[in-house]
Amino acid sequence: MDPEDNVIGARLRVLRGRKPLAVIAGQAGITPSHLSMLERGQRHLLNRRLIGALADALRVAPSEIVSLPLPPNDSVLNEAKANVAGVENALSDYRLGEPTGITPRQWPELAAELERLDQDFLPRADYVSAAAILPRLIADLHSTYLAGGKHKRPALMGLMQCYHAAAYMTTVFGGPGFSQLAAMHAQSVADALSGPEWDGLAAFFRAQASGGAVRPERLSQSLRVANSLQGELDSSNVAQVYGMLHLDCALSAAAQRREDDMQASLAEAEDVAARLPDVGTFGRLSFGRINIGIWRASLAAELGQGGKVVEIARNVHVDPMPVNRQATFYAAIGRALATERRMTDKAILALHRAEKIAPQRIRPNGGYRAAVAELVTRSKQDALGREIRGMAHRAGVPV
Repeated sequence: MDPEDNVIGARLRVLRGRKPLAVIAGQAGITPSHLSMLERGQRHLLNRRLIGALADALRVAPSEIVSLPLPPNDSVLNEAKANVAGVENALSDYRLGEPTGITPRQWPELAAELERLDQDFLPRADYVSAAAILPRLIADLHSTYLAGGKHKRPALMGLMQCYHAAAYMTTVFGGPGFSQLAAMHAQSVADALSGPEWDGLAAFFRAQASGGAVRPERLSQSLRVANSLQGELDSSNVAQVYGMLHLDCALSAAAQRREDDMQASLAEAEDVAARLPDVGTFGRLSFGRINIGIWRASLAAELGQGGKVVEIARNVHVDPMPVNRQATFYAAIGRALATERRMTDKAILALHRAEKIAPQRIRPNGGYRAAVAELVTRSKQDALGREIRGMAHRAGVPV
């Protein structure tokens, strides 16, 4: 691959500047030759631990290394980005308890729109449609809450849905800091709802919005909140949030190569899931035994265990899960298999399946694009090579 076309490698070189290659490599825990190959596009960043270590060594945020522009030829993703700009404005404009200056729509109309968001747009990863309705919906729900009456609490619950969606979409399509702002709004709403399940849900949103899986603080904060919920696990909603917080702890531990801690959190989540339905319904978390299988695949991908992920995949049946979670599962499989040369064909099939069922979720994903870039470098002029080059084109990965 031409170094000039290697966006992430070129960015690494710019960020390193005049700092000696050997010094930055040593601080990141890799060899100088490894860093040199990353900068030249001969190797690709496929796990959070290395991204975080390089970010720490270069004293930048991880997003400054791996964020890529959306493919200019993908009109759908660029429409989603344009719509998310309106979501960012809503996050900046409205605060709980402050006047919005608008008269809200009637509650039946708002309830119907919340149902479309929760049952249609988000499960299908239709971010163009979700981002188009969120700004006005957020404003209406704030006004409904301020008006009081019987719809005050349902308005708060609707705002939690909206801020969950906003946190994710601004992470993918928005500017820096907006996902954290959405999580802060969610915490204010959780305080008003007043209940352990809401506090735990807001903490999970905050962890996900932080983007810093390699930071020890994320692991300790999620664990602290999970521990505070232990006396409330008779509540199904609390148990679901508790399990998700432990899954986030497992991911943070895996990114930091703390495998004993990862296994401990994973075991705790599995123990809770054994007492719950296969797919939970609280907070759009879908926590349960199936989701743990999806997270197991993600953890294997994080640890570069391509062979192990095949074994995991055989025992996970994701059909009952929302499409967006199914796509995450197949993308994790493909990302893990992309590290194993002998698994190239299986990696391509998994990544292609993820992209096909939820393109708006998968194409802009940094892990997916890194895996595609890795596969592009080893593809040949055959049918398999043409498939991966087509995926690369759609993801905006230089070929």
